[in-house]
Amino acid sequence: MQKDKSSKFKKYNKLLNIIIVAMLFLGIGYAQITATNLEIEGTASAYEKEGVYVSNVTYQSSNNANVDASETKQRVGATITSKVILGNSQSSSITYQITTTNSTTSNYVYVGPAVSENFYSNNDIEYSISGINVGDRISPSDSRTFNLTYSYANGHTPQTQTEELDAYINFGFRELYMISYVNIQGTGYPDSVIKYRQSDNQPTQLVVDFGTNAPTDLVITGVDTGTEYVLGTDYTYTNGVLTFPNVSEGLTVEQPIPNDPPVINSFTEEQQDTSGSVKVSWNVTDDHGIDHYEIKTYQVVNNANTLVKTETVADTETEYTVTNITEGGTYYFELTAVDLGDLTATLATTAKEYKWNLTVTINITNGGPNGKTNTTYGSAFTTTLTVNQGYNNINNLTVTMGGNTLTAGTDYTYTANSGAFSITRLTGDVSITGAATGGGVCLVEGTKVKLANGKEKNIEDITYEDLLLVWSYDEGRVVEEYPLWIEKGKRTVEYYKITFSDSSTIGIFKDHAFFSSDENKFVNYKNKDSFHIGTHILKVTKDNKLKEVSVTKIEEVQEEKGYYFVASTRYYNIISDDFITTDAYTDITNLYPFNDNITWTNNREVKVLDYKYLQDVLPYYMYKGFRAGEVAVLLNSNKTSIESFRAYIKYLVLADYMMQEPITKNGTRYWPVSTDTKLNKKPTLVKEGDYYKLPFGKWYSTSEHKYYKTGDKVQVWTGMHFERVK
Repeated sequence: MQKDKSSKFKKYNKLLNIIIVAMLFLGIGYAQITATNLEIEGTASAYEKEGVYVSNVTYQSSNNANVDASETKQRVGATITSKVILGNSQSSSITYQITTTNSTTSNYVYVGPAVSENFYSNNDIEYSISGINVGDRISPSDSRTFNLTYSYANGHTPQTQTEELDAYINFGFRELYMISYVNIQGTGYPDSVIKYRQSDNQPTQLVVDFGTNAPTDLVITGVDTGTEYVLGTDYTYTNGVLTFPNVSEGLTVEQPIPNDPPVINSFTEEQQDTSGSVKVSWNVTDDHGIDHYEIKTYQVVNNANTLVKTETVADTETEYTVTNITEGGTYYFELTAVDLGDLTATLATTAKEYKWNLTVTINITNGGPNGKTNTTYGSAFTTTLTVNQGYNNINNLTVTMGGNTLTAGTDYTYTANSGAFSITRLTGDVSITGAATGGGVCLVEGTKVKLANGKEKNIEDITYEDLLLVWSYDEGRVVEEYPLWIEKGKRTVEYYKITFSDSSTIGIFKDHAFFSSDENKFVNYKNKDSFHIGTHILKVTKDNKLKEVSVTKIEEVQEEKGYYFVASTRYYNIISDDFITTDAYTDITNLYPFNDNITWTNNREVKVLDYKYLQDVLPYYMYKGFRAGEVAVLLNSNKTSIESFRAYIKYLVLADYMMQEPITKNGTRYWPVSTDTKLNKKPTLVKEGDYYKLPFGKWYSTSEHKYYKTGDKVQVWTGMHFERVK
């Protein structure tokens, strides 16, 4: 760092200084003038002593300088006096090592050197300081060493053999007033202010911007004097900014905390696995600290509250275990927080019955194991839920524990395929209820299904490569389509046989739907209002025309049979024993109104639910093949909810016990694709998501209700058949 210097040094100033020094020598001698502790710092002001002083000066190095004739030593405090003689080379220099020591109990900071031109005799020689920077601190009793170098100013070439400098330099250390903060959030606030001197022409001022952590009020106290400074007189505090203009000692800046009662933020109880034990936990805040807690245990008998015991807990605790709670007794607990100011707060839990001896009650209609099982609080419970012969799944399973309904997958686990049921930890009496049912849509074995080649095949023998004859609601005629969903075969010991006016029959297990010409829509045969003796049902003749017959008989048959179902792509239906049969979930089948020939009306409003709402329960091929996105029509008319539809997909359509997996190779699904030129050949198997290139001709896709031309590439997500368009 270089000194400040004036542009011209006047000779009469030198002469005046010589006269002054000579007079001082004549009057009191050299030793006595040194003892006056004169400090030169920009002016001729004198200070008796200084907290940081030059404790050692050592010659360090030189270049073309008269070292023997040059001298630097302590003048007084942090001021040195130097006599420097440099040679006739522009690169001449001399360096001294300076050590300064803090002799006080205060912290000091380096603010930079200062000289006066009255005490700096040669402006062509300048000084620089290295090894210390402005803002560096020196702690009490600590020392700091740095280098002082004298050299010619840039561009100056000595005109004589040597040039000389006499100078005083003060190393500018200033005391720090330390600032501390109490009960104030945030960091980065100034921890000190510099005690400037009058000659520095700078204010000793504290400015703090607390920002978002601004306290509501401040109390500012002097560290040395204990003075409590006054807002508006000694300092200002506006919009979170503190300004203290005339700091004269270290300060403590504190946000006062009112002496309010404790605040109990929470007080809860938790029954423990050990019989008779209940743990209570709490969270309490207080402005001056907690002294202790009191926990009272009350028992409720015949609506009367009886204090059982009072226990004292240390201020450092946040939980406590109460013991000797009676089995089946009703209790509540009360917490009192007592702070150091003897202020209190009290909060109680809600009274409840405590039981460690529990029961699990199972009641499954058409299943089991029904009855009660004795168990204990905190233990795990596992069992296998079973269904009676002729039933294959449990619907509407409801599980409660301690009177609260539990959530499947979160509070308990149940696997329908195996029947495995478990609750990890029992905290109350458990009730498990439900009803076992059969499959949703089932035809008994031996039912004849029409194929596209004019032949028939038993329903139990249908595969995903069979091209079926189905009824198109787009075209109002039969079309060829592949299965999208095939039910796994199951057994029953009873089913229903329905006889019609043309003496034809069909065997049904559980639910199934037929097209009623009376109501012009599909109806479930279990709906007695829509399907009964006399109901008119449409079937398909051998020449693929519609024919109306009526129901003449519905009878229960006690006979063991296998049962199955097949759903075709897009239309869900198949022609079984000449009847157009479909899924019993008729809201989906009857999504749009029908004309007289089982054709969708032209004025239907199609809305589509984005796949993202179903992707976690439904693979994309199902979304495409079942037109599942069009459930938006039902949602829009409030005929179902997204939760109900997702449950239908998850627990009936895609359940492990219901659906046969499509054609799969190495974990990848493949789908049959054919054109009408290959009816008597096996279809081409295309990997799901790949493209199929159509041969020469114009084609109609039955599974999409779309037209294509020669060479078009169609992405395959399901089984697809293309009719040649003439």
